[in-house]
Amino acid sequence: MSPAEPRVALLCDGGPGGSIDAVRDRATVELHSLRDAPPDAFDAEVAYLAEAPGPAWAAALASATRLRWVHWGGVGIDGVLFPGGIVVTTSRGVLDRAMAEYAAMLTLAATRGLWQTREQQSRRVWSPRPTRRLADSTVAIIGAGSIGRA
Repeated sequence: MSPAEPRVALLCDGGPGGSIDAVRDRATVELHSLRDAPPDAFDAEVAYLAEAPGPAWAAALASATRLRWVHWGGVGIDGVLFPGGIVVTTSRGVLDRAMAEYAAMLTLAATRGLWQTREQQSRRVWSPRPTRRLADSTVAIIGAGSIGRA
């Protein structure tokens, strides 16, 4: 590792995905599972969190002396505090429309009984059942975050 090459820690479970190759070209990359205990000598300068860290990882991140930047792959990083001087960024805004559409899709599927319909289809049975109609329905969006606004 050259002196200018940062140490990047990916804290996730499963494979990090194909885009990690672009990071590996520019930095030394460590892959850690958030389900395992943190290493004794956690010294990354950059950490990417794919999910919320448990107490042991939160403590390791908070006490990492070289850590300068934490990126959280989600929208909010509530409940994890970092010492001053650490830049914390999130993926807020990246998936707003996709998540809003996903929420709308699940709402429609639940309202119209999609899972029950699919189960009946798999058994080759059709039993009429009442479902809600969407005409004249009112929808409340709880939360004023970027996904709710989308």
